[in-house]
Amino acid sequence: MTLAILVVLGTMAFSFSGTFTRQNRVSMQANELVADLSLARTQAAASGQFTTVCTSTSGTGCTSSNWQAGYIVFLDRNGDGVVNVSTPAQATDDRVLRVAAALTGNNTLAGTNLVNANRVQYRPDGLLADFTMGSNPRMSFRITAGDRTSCYREVWVDTSGRPYAPTATQLQNAGRSASQC
Repeated sequence: MTLAILVVLGTMAFSFSGTFTRQNRVSMQANELVADLSLARTQAAASGQFTTVCTSTSGTGCTSSNWQAGYIVFLDRNGDGVVNVSTPAQATDDRVLRVAAALTGNNTLAGTNLVNANRVQYRPDGLLADFTMGSNPRMSFRITAGDRTSCYREVWVDTSGRPYAPTATQLQNAGRSASQC
């Protein structure tokens, strides 16, 4: 009898551990995205220059990959959405500020309502450069835990460029269900 109880408790603990790990990983990745978008916005306003966040597998330039493969944040001095670096290096070169590695845990990251599917760009005043006001007043990203589509976190970027993680109430008001990890 004691052995049966231990097996049941062990199974429950293992199941909870997997759920906790999955939930924690998705939350950490969403928080990192909020921090990186905030960095881009702050740098644009502080430097008076364009700042771009774009998909990148190399960590040195933008690529047309998926967001979950990695991305970079860079000071985009001429606002062209391309990392421009001279040889030898010049003071006017673009500068990579942050490299985000590919998501772990087989997680996915997809953006919606982005004007350019592979980038988000901030103007020198810290407002979004890549934004058209349509029926949806925000850009959004969704990080999903592998094949568990009900386990996710969203990151929203409002019309001013402010990134944030929506509350359960905000998700409900937007017609989305809350995450179930």
